[in-house]
Amino acid sequence: MFYLSHIPIFLIISLFLPIIFSENGFMDIERVNEEAYRDVMAENISHVFNMTSFNALNSSKCDQVHYLLFKDDRYRLGIILGQIGDTFLSPFSAPFGGFEAVRLHTEIQKLEQAVVALLEYICKNAGTMFKVVLPPFFYRESFLSNSLNVFFRYGFCLKTVDLGHAIDLEAWDCSRIKGQNKFSEMVFHRCLTQDEKSTAYQTIEKNRLERGYPLRMTLKDVFATTELVKADFFLVSIDQGIVVASAMVFRVADDVAQVIYWGNIKGYESYRSMNFMAFQLGIYYYRKGIKFLDIGPSTENSMPNYGLCAFKEGIGCFSYTKFALEWVNGGMGS
Repeated sequence: MFYLSHIPIFLIISLFLPIIFSENGFMDIERVNEEAYRDVMAENISHVFNMTSFNALNSSKCDQVHYLLFKDDRYRLGIILGQIGDTFLSPFSAPFGGFEAVRLHTEIQKLEQAVVALLEYICKNAGTMFKVVLPPFFYRESFLSNSLNVFFRYGFCLKTVDLGHAIDLEAWDCSRIKGQNKFSEMVFHRCLTQDEKSTAYQTIEKNRLERGYPLRMTLKDVFATTELVKADFFLVSIDQGIVVASAMVFRVADDVAQVIYWGNIKGYESYRSMNFMAFQLGIYYYRKGIKFLDIGPSTENSMPNYGLCAFKEGIGCFSYTKFALEWVNGGMGS
């Protein structure tokens, strides 16, 4: 018996392209340079990890970067891909990536046409796999819901469903945070100098090494990134200026601040410095007009860190999902 799955996916796409285009229209794809991509998309980027400057900064982490624009009668969508061997990735060095829309409201048919064009492009460039990690849906819920639906229907397999936590600052009840009787013993300070920022990084680095999770970004990487992305560094200290905790936060979207790294110093747990840090960060960014404080991931390959989940829920976070999907040329995802 002969099965459709025995036919290479490129041939399947080619067979059905006329049907798809006759029903939904044709979407052209253009590979452009960084400047041309920025000229079309710069005003419409929903988060910093899809900025051309961010991807150019990290371009050494892949073989080549593809800046792709999708157009029918006008430009509709864009995506930045990193290529490593025969694998295409969005993102290739960030928590999430995915498509960006030129207009806030983009019809789902346009996404379908773009995905068809993208898969054809990957096949023509000898690609065997495409991996995409979507942002948490609160970053742009309607567009991301449509994206997930289209990816699923065009043969993408769900690889991980990771959990993260964030605070909705407009609805946050900060009185839930435990240990507030200790808060008067600590001082919260936003770093102003490079030395203070280095101290914040080194505090987090020490925390991570003690727990066996070394930082992926060096201090040099951090400072290079903060040349492109608006970032804040914070210290929590006790008597005589002893630093017991720190945090590094990126403004990743117009209404979202994301905790990139944070941590405390072993031996000072009784102060509940991380509870105090969360309390102060929430107040600080609420006053800045930020809607969401994204505290970051709470799972590794979909498996929860139960203590971390409990801590984040205890400070008033809601949980969100982050989907990683995979498309394989010639068969289902492994």
